[in-house]
Amino acid sequence: MVKFVKKAAFAGAVALLLTSCDSVGGAGNPNGNASTYENIYDTNGVGGNTPAYENTDAAVVIDAGSPGSAGSAGTAGAVTTIDATASAAPAPGVSVPVGSDSEPNFSISAAQSDFLSKVTFIGDSICSGLSLYNILPKSQVFAVGDTAARNILDPMFTFTDPVSGQKTGLMTAVSDAKPPFIAISFGMNDINITGTDVFTENYLALIDKLKEADPGVKVIAVSITPISVNSPFAYNSKIDKYNAVLKAAVEAKGAPDVIYADANSLMKNGAGDIRENLVGSTDGVHLNQGGYAPILYAVSKTAEERGFF
Repeated sequence: MVKFVKKAAFAGAVALLLTSCDSVGGAGNPNGNASTYENIYDTNGVGGNTPAYENTDAAVVIDAGSPGSAGSAGTAGAVTTIDATASAAPAPGVSVPVGSDSEPNFSISAAQSDFLSKVTFIGDSICSGLSLYNILPKSQVFAVGDTAARNILDPMFTFTDPVSGQKTGLMTAVSDAKPPFIAISFGMNDINITGTDVFTENYLALIDKLKEADPGVKVIAVSITPISVNSPFAYNSKIDKYNAVLKAAVEAKGAPDVIYADANSLMKNGAGDIRENLVGSTDGVHLNQGGYAPILYAVSKTAEERGFF
């Protein structure tokens, strides 16, 4: 299991631990547990039995299993911890090519951790996992289920203003908070609704509005995350197409304060699908806690390379 654990502040930086360990088995649930992922409009990020399931073309319902007997608890496995505040150097022998079946190392430096403490993430239910898993404070995550480039400014979507504490529209929240950096992380709810041209048009228009609400902000457009090979939602080849067009559009914009960060390729196995140890739901779309490691790594590393900090 890969888990991010938030530590106390270190020299003004948010310290993130990337911990790799074998999970401890818990007692089995003696009752069957229904898992229902519905095609519902859920602005509170609550759907099914795990956080924030986005809309799909059709509802997918997984029936409850038959009652089962309680299982015995497993034994704890060994734990290896990489402290991002201690060293930026990866462990020896774990640097692997993009798209490898081996597990890459996503440790981050103290400077990258400090940068991430200043980034506000805007996005959908996948993005909301950053706060739901307590990886980042809620004040840094403006994300709700079903949002997309085509609709995130709709008044029906509200976000908690970190200054007033009230629910408000995205632009008001951004204008009040005025974060120095914004990372946009969505698109999964666009790929089955709008074509690539409309997607990028909506995306770039959103960036312009964010810069009007928060003059001087630097924006990171984060790639759409890959999905499981067995997911009925879409195909990774389709996601790759949208990411390629988004990357080209951001680069064509020619603004030094707007960059594209490729987390997608860091999350894939050799077959071009998401590594299954990053998947957190049976829909094959949403991530577990470890799935956010490559996202934060890609955002901070790309921002550093492009001179954001």
